[in-house]
Amino acid sequence: MARSGRLHKSARRWPLSSLCEEVGASIIEGRPDQQIDTVSSIAAPVKGGLVLLTHKKYIAKLPPISGLVCLTSAELVDPIKDHLDAPIILVAERPRAAFARIVQMMFPESLPTPSIDESAKIHPTATIDNTAHIGAFVVIGPNCQIGAGCCIGAGSVLDMDVHLGAGSIIGTHNFLTHLHTGEALKTASHCSIGKRGFGFEGQGSGAQFLSHLGRVVIGKGCDISAGVTIDRGVLDDTIIGDYVMIDNQCHIAHNVIIGSNTIILGQTGIAGSAVIGKGCILGGQVGIGDHLTLADNIVVASKSGVTKDLSEAGTYAGFPAMPAREFWMQMASLRRKSKTAKSS
Repeated sequence: MARSGRLHKSARRWPLSSLCEEVGASIIEGRPDQQIDTVSSIAAPVKGGLVLLTHKKYIAKLPPISGLVCLTSAELVDPIKDHLDAPIILVAERPRAAFARIVQMMFPESLPTPSIDESAKIHPTATIDNTAHIGAFVVIGPNCQIGAGCCIGAGSVLDMDVHLGAGSIIGTHNFLTHLHTGEALKTASHCSIGKRGFGFEGQGSGAQFLSHLGRVVIGKGCDISAGVTIDRGVLDDTIIGDYVMIDNQCHIAHNVIIGSNTIILGQTGIAGSAVIGKGCILGGQVGIGDHLTLADNIVVASKSGVTKDLSEAGTYAGFPAMPAREFWMQMASLRRKSKTAKSS
């Protein structure tokens, strides 16, 4: 089935000069006073609409539309001029980041007005800033503090000792407990943060579960997607730094520490007491063993398994994870041996 494009029209028109000034882009072709109100994918561009072009291969796929507004990088300017008729060309050092900011400006997120829904249940010891919004059927338990401008989605439960920094947005049907955050935390739906971790001694009827007395402490500006689970610490805290981005359906076990600016992709699991450095990227379905340490600026390729400390920045792949170059050389060697065996 072919993918169909969609057009998105802003509520107002925006001069190119003001958009470029905001994102640090330059107008290479076109008038600064020209105004736009439409963005689209390259699947359905329209005259006067803004499209993002980051790869040369996509330019040839564009229909010959006159007056298309292209946000791109410097090296793609000439190919765009050669393919399109009278294009308007905007150049940014980081086109995707600039496009994201422009879309945020043209289509600002709409937040509900400050209010507490009449169906919400609020414990007498909870404190809620008068600029916050509390949605339908929300439960807020003892010793919770909701900061200025926070928004709690419908059906969410803040069980106890939840302190949300200003501007935090909690999605629908979250369960939060023993959680302290910086400002501007965002969670999607169905997250569970601060529950008891998976810690016990023994099996069956003789299993002795470990009490968890720590918290989850999350820095400012973090974004947590749907279905993420984060366990509270046993005695110390589970700690997540500033501006950490966590994709859907990830699990972070008790006493894990994650450095600032780290990105964790979908279905990744991090076992207890692991330490992840700053600026790391963990690919989809990565597994990190317990009590391991990853240095700053490490990239782990998707579906890799980390079974020992990684002490040097770089890219790792495979199971057990090893320097990516070494892993791909081993894979190439295995393929050559396999072909040789089949031909003999």
